[in-house]
Amino acid sequence: MSWYIDPICNKEVLILCYFREDGLPLFVSNPMPLPASQQCACGLGKLPPLPGVMDGGISFGPVPPAGTTDFCIPLPGDVPGYGPFTPQCDPQVSQQVDSFFDIFYQLGEVPRDPTDPCPSLSTTFSFRGGPNSFIPPGQSFVIYRKVIIPRGMDPNLLCGFGLSGIGLFLVDGGVVGLEPPAAGLPPISPGEFLQNPSGAFYKVKCLPLELPGPCPPLGCPRPCPGDADLDSDVDFDDITTVLARWLQPCPPGP
Repeated sequence: MSWYIDPICNKEVLILCYFREDGLPLFVSNPMPLPASQQCACGLGKLPPLPGVMDGGISFGPVPPAGTTDFCIPLPGDVPGYGPFTPQCDPQVSQQVDSFFDIFYQLGEVPRDPTDPCPSLSTTFSFRGGPNSFIPPGQSFVIYRKVIIPRGMDPNLLCGFGLSGIGLFLVDGGVVGLEPPAAGLPPISPGEFLQNPSGAFYKVKCLPLELPGPCPPLGCPRPCPGDADLDSDVDFDDITTVLARWLQPCPPGP
């Protein structure tokens, strides 16, 4: 996970990384043409209904180098053949993706909060094909998720809300099926998924979220111009700091 402060919206931004527990890449792509009538979709367990918490996008990014645990980066770019992903706006597609998650929850693969009143189980992002769209084989990737939270919120509150459910889908003519596990196979229907859920969904874990320490605001190098009190923000406190030191001599440099 990485973390930084967005100086434009004055919010904290978390970049969550979904990966397999066995250390292998979360997914490896199958070669697949993607005509304009089709979409590749990714369903993720929904975020908790907490004030100010919102999704900021996803990407199918490269696998982080081994041992990478402390880094400050924005949302990585997509591997070749995928993206850019946008939130799915068709409610019928989102409902179909939810039907797969509903099976997933019913089978007990992922715990669900029984007190959660929200009917939606997942958040879906997708990208469309085009005249020359083709997903090349063997693209190893993990999934990155940008999450925007209020300043000062404990990010550990994000855990335990079904964030460990994840699936890849193929949308063709408005009909949703799980992306097949191997090239040349048809998409998996809900009935087939009910018979063999472990072959289509991957379990990922929600690790304790440990902030890696203050990261500079994105695009603002340290020392940040205007950050008079050196708190990584340019705000009203910097004005008062400047006024408090107005006309006072600066200490001699080294």
